[in-house]
This record gives sequence, C-alpha cells and structure tokens, in this order.
Amino acid sequence: MRVFPIVVRPCAWNHVDWLARLQLRPKDAEPLSAGTEHQIEVALTAIADEIAAIIARAAGGAGPGSHVPLGPDRIALAKLPSTHPDLFGRERELQALDAAWEDAARACLATARDMIAEMGYHRRDGEVAELEEALGEE
Repeated sequence: MRVFPIVVRPCAWNHVDWLARLQLRPKDAEPLSAGTEHQIEVALTAIADEIAAIIARAAGGAGPGSHVPLGPDRIALAKLPSTHPDLFGRERELQALDAAWEDAARACLATARDMIAEMGYHRRDGEVAELEEALGEE
C-alpha cells in the first residue's frame, strides 16, 4: 500500500518519526488551509496529477507476459528460500535470486533518480547516494 500524506491543517507531523520521513504534500508540507479556495483546488489537482503519474509509471509496460518488479512492500519474505547452513544444491537458484534483488534495487534507484529530477525533491539524496554506493554506481 502506498501512502500519500497530505497536510490539510497546521499540525506537528514533523514530530512523528515515521511521518517526518515521508514526502508530504502539498510541496514543502504547507497546510492546504493556508491557501485560498482557489489555491487549495490547484494544490489538490497537482497532488492528484502526481498520484496519477506515479500509478501510470507503476503500471506502464505491464502487458501480458511482461515482468513488473514488485516494490519491497509487495515481497513476502516468508516465501524466499532459506539460507540456512544446511541448505545445499541451490546455488544457481540463490544466485538468480541475488541477481533479481540487485535488478530490482537498480530499477528502484532509476525510478528514484527520475522522480527526484522530475519533482526537484532532494530530501532523500543521502539515501540515493548510499544505494548508489552499495550497487557500485555513481
């Protein structure tokens, strides 16, 4: 499930750790109530357009037989093979799984870069840099 937090009225959202890490809307987490009726409608339209673009990007290329990588929130860890020391004879499958995780991480990184460039939102630049380093990219 994706969450699109919207600040409607002034509140202390930045004191809630998990909420402070999210990208709140409208831009700069300015409460909607601070604007005129017209400004509120414009801000809500921009938010709806942004959500529609994210959904379209996520659904893009999802034709029959095509592969759409799942985000981390959609992967059930219970279904992954065990890496217990007693596990043997599955090296090829584990290598394929490792490669798939790396491909998914690279795809997420590319999406993050695109979204940062598109929206000019650089709050997560440090996390992007960490992932780039972990993947050996610059």
